[in-house]
Amino acid sequence: MRSALLHDVGPLDPELSFTMDVEMWLRLAAVSDVAYVGGADQALHREHAGSLSVNEGSGALLDLRARADAYDRLFANVGDRLPDARDLHDRARAALARDALRYAAAAADRGESPAQYLDLAAESWPKSAAWFATARIAGRAQRAARTGRHPRGAAVRRVVRRARTELTYLRWATSGL
Repeated sequence: MRSALLHDVGPLDPELSFTMDVEMWLRLAAVSDVAYVGGADQALHREHAGSLSVNEGSGALLDLRARADAYDRLFANVGDRLPDARDLHDRARAALARDALRYAAAAADRGESPAQYLDLAAESWPKSAAWFATARIAGRAQRAARTGRHPRGAAVRRVVRRARTELTYLRWATSGL
């Protein structure tokens, strides 16, 4: 990256413990061109026993909240320089709500309470409270709590969700997208 660009958008934000690098790269991409170079490694993520992502930085709820903070900070810092910033911010928040609902569905299928994920979805994107998926997940969880059994079709949904996750990872690992 060009140092003049970093001086323009500012350095890493230490208040974003888990997403400071993501937010900085988003700021850079918001005000400058970004290229994709196929075939070459662009970045590496190092895992070790003391890393934040393995210790206090792990967990789906924390990840979703940290991404929400990064998006909010991005639009607060350089949003005035982005065309359609309001729409982009709304799309990011709606995407977070969809991710939270995926985790909520998985929790419900495991017989766990999806409440924290449903709350996070509604907090990220209040319109998600009216989505059909939200009602379906809450209903499955209520029925499971009432009957003490896993929801019908939970095993099939787990297999489909796992296959979708594996395919998404494979696409990301091979193309970066």
